Amino acid sequence: MLKEADTIFEEFDEPDAPLLIHGIIDGYIELADEIILYDFKTDDVFGSQAQIEKKMRERYYGQLKLYCQALEKALNKPVKQTYLVLLKPKMIVSF
Repeated sequence: MLKEADTIFEEFDEPDAPLLIHGIIDGYIELADEIILYDFKTDDVFGSQAQIEKKMRERYYGQLKLYCQALEKALNKPVKQTYLVLLKPKMIVSF
C-alpha cells in the first residue's frame, strides 16, 4: 500500500512523498458485510491483564490501523472487529 509519508510520520517535511507500507496480516475472516482482523503476537509481556492490554494496544495500534485500511481498500468492506492474539500470556486483546 502506498501512503503519503506525512500521514504516517509527524512533522514530515516533504508533502506528497510516497511511502511504501508492507506487512503480512496473520489472518482475517471475511463475512458478507464486514471483516474481522486478527494478528498473533509472541511478545514477552508482564503485569496485570489491564496493564498488558494497555501496553499492547499502544504498541500495535499503528500497525493494526494500517492493516485495517489495507483490508478495507482491497475488499471494499469495513473492518468491524480487530484482535491481537497474545500467545505468551494466552490472551486476546480487542481494539
